[in-house]
Amino acid sequence: MSARDRGDRIVTTIGVALLVAYLAQAALGLELPALVALQADDTYKVGSGCVLAVYLLVQWSVGARRLYVARAVVRHKLYGALAPVFLYLHATELAYGYLAVLAGVYVGNVALGLAHRPLVRTRLRRFFGAWFVVHIVLSVILVLLGCYHVAVALAYE
Repeated sequence: MSARDRGDRIVTTIGVALLVAYLAQAALGLELPALVALQADDTYKVGSGCVLAVYLLVQWSVGARRLYVARAVVRHKLYGALAPVFLYLHATELAYGYLAVLAGVYVGNVALGLAHRPLVRTRLRRFFGAWFVVHIVLSVILVLLGCYHVAVALAYE
């Protein structure tokens, strides 16, 4: 097994573990009281939202960077595996209404991204094109819903 395969496996394992942990805590209603108190603070909401927005911008930039920076895709995968942490720091629950859709698209796109390694490493390689298109479409929807969320949040601030 090459170092790249080992690295992909480690990143995928970390990502799946973090995603399962996020979904489990949300489903079970587990809370860290200190984090819930922080998330109730408007300044923290704006700050963590800005961090989440910067995170998404960094992830989006891989499209352009992968053409001339060899390690950009590796970083994109690593940062993608850490996506549940960024969401958890901003919101511990999946909410309702359009926020549930926003969180669902976020979590779904993370899960889809984590499926990259098994998809490419198995005989399912022929589905890579469809996987890639769906991943990009979900990313666009995520950004659009995120912009809508920012507009709504600032309107009610």
